Order: sequence, then structure tokens, then C-alpha cells
Amino acid sequence: MLNIVALQGRLAADPEQRTTQNGTPVTSFSLAVQRNIKSGDEYPTDWIDCVAWKGTAEFICKYFQKGQLMWYRATLKRAKKILRGLRAARKWLKEHPPVQMKWEV
Repeated sequence: MLNIVALQGRLAADPEQRTTQNGTPVTSFSLAVQRNIKSGDEYPTDWIDCVAWKGTAEFICKYFQKGQLMWYRATLKRAKKILRGLRAARKWLKEHPPVQMKWEV
């Protein structure tokens, strides 16, 4: 199986670096990725939250800032925050059914 995602976009804000309890560097950033097909008069933009670890995290914080074009290759993972919140959201989801979504890469 293969789980590779390649993104090219502009940084929405300066990357934020922090350190885990055991000293591992972690950087969070958001990429604005423009689609190739117009919707009306504009190209829609997807805002994608990314996380980098260790040497990659340090490199991104040192050399990138808001607005710069960036190419990022990573793997796709589900966010734990979403999984933890599902129990609390079940009632709301019954009242507001989700829009059908699929992932395309």
C-alpha cells in the first residue's frame, strides 16, 4: 500500500515550532493550496493544516515564513482530536447530517 501526499502551496502564516515533553521539535503550519480548475471566475483554495517533526520541523521554521511558496511531501493521518470528539458530536450529527465527502489526491 502507498500513503503519500504531495502539496504545493503558500504558507498561510509563519510556522509555529514547539517541543514535546521529551524534547522532540514539532512544527504546525497551514498551506493554502489552489486548485487547477476554475469555479466561476476564481480558482478555489483549500486550506490544509500540516505537522512536521524533528529535523523537518526545524528546517521549516528556520527557512520559511508566511506567503512563501512551499512543496511538502507527507503521509495522510487522521487527527486524534477529531476521533476524541466523535462521541460528543453524535447527537449533533443526528440533527445535522454531514455532507458526503471523499478524499481525492
